[in-house]
Amino acid sequence: MVAADGSRGSDAALKFAADLVSRRSAAALTVITVAAARGSEDEASSRRRAQACLALAGRTLRRSGIAADLELVDASPLESIPEAIQRASERFDASLVVIGSEGRDTLREWVVGGVALRLLYLATRPVAVVRPPRRARRPAPVPLAPAIPVPAAKIDTNASVRPPSRREIKKATKKA
Repeated sequence: MVAADGSRGSDAALKFAADLVSRRSAAALTVITVAAARGSEDEASSRRRAQACLALAGRTLRRSGIAADLELVDASPLESIPEAIQRASERFDASLVVIGSEGRDTLREWVVGGVALRLLYLATRPVAVVRPPRRARRPAPVPLAPAIPVPAAKIDTNASVRPPSRREIKKATKKA
């Protein structure tokens, strides 16, 4: 069973679970997403986001040739998302619960995200927490050195290439 929310972490969890299922012919995959409790203020928007997340997960898995059951899980009014995931894992008799985590809220959650961390405490079934690959960082821009004017007559084409000394730089910038 994969708990998805449309984040980069849940995309990584979905890929991880798809890879596991593709290696085992008898394995079944269930993808769930949790919607806000019925009667809550943001129930309608939460359900729309959850349905969109499930649709995207379904398309991703179909492209990989993997069949999955897609389930929208409603959290009860006093239930947190990790509790709803744990309840769903029991209901679907999941042999493994896969959840993604970007973990960035607090120092503890830096390693494992808040929902994933809470699920680890609540779970009665095995849980795999999957981190997305790191984003490639752009290298810092390298400042360019100021151009140093050198008279054409002073250029020695046979000389070895070396950086100018501080004295040469000062002398060239005073003339410019």
